[in-house]
Amino acid sequence: MNTQPTSPTPPDDTPTAAMDAQVGQRVRATRIARGLSLKEVSAKSGLSIGLLSQVERGISSPSVRVLGALSGAMNVAISHFFPDPPESARDPDSPIIRQNQRPAVTFWRTGIAKSVLTPHGRGNMDLVLYTIIIEPNGTTGDEPFTHDGEEAGVVLEGTLDLHIGDQEYVLNEGDGFRFSSATPHRFFNSTKRPTKVMWVNCRESAV
Repeated sequence: MNTQPTSPTPPDDTPTAAMDAQVGQRVRATRIARGLSLKEVSAKSGLSIGLLSQVERGISSPSVRVLGALSGAMNVAISHFFPDPPESARDPDSPIIRQNQRPAVTFWRTGIAKSVLTPHGRGNMDLVLYTIIIEPNGTTGDEPFTHDGEEAGVVLEGTLDLHIGDQEYVLNEGDGFRFSSATPHRFFNSTKRPTKVMWVNCRESAV
């Protein structure tokens, strides 16, 4: 059972703390909407009830791996947990998303920021396009993780270290990738400058 390592907590009045609280609220709202208890989500995700409670209350900053596990347990795209920008009045049924309407989240503990570029679909497939910024030494963690669906992407800037199964790849600007999300994977930036990736996640929709 994963319990996510203890990490320093930013002051309560920082933008990062506010984002953690918003992510936690969305995790809790999604869990309740799915009719799931903390115990059920814990069993499905492999995360401890204590960690889940801390994430929902905004006192633990979840990693990419943790939100990935929660998205699988609740059968939603990870971007469902991202807070909308302030004063965003986007119609959720619109096929358009403006630059100032992009949901985004910064995983401050692990040096990764994700911004959603496309609206959620209403059909059988949920396809989401992101930009991901990985700071120097930014990482999804030492443990690979899995979830439903497929993913693909292109490195826009910098260098990406991508581990898929038992293979390790170093991708540079312009290099692309595609793999099944069910294959254990992780990624990180081992260089001294930020890496920017356009990343696509596709999975069957829960609705």
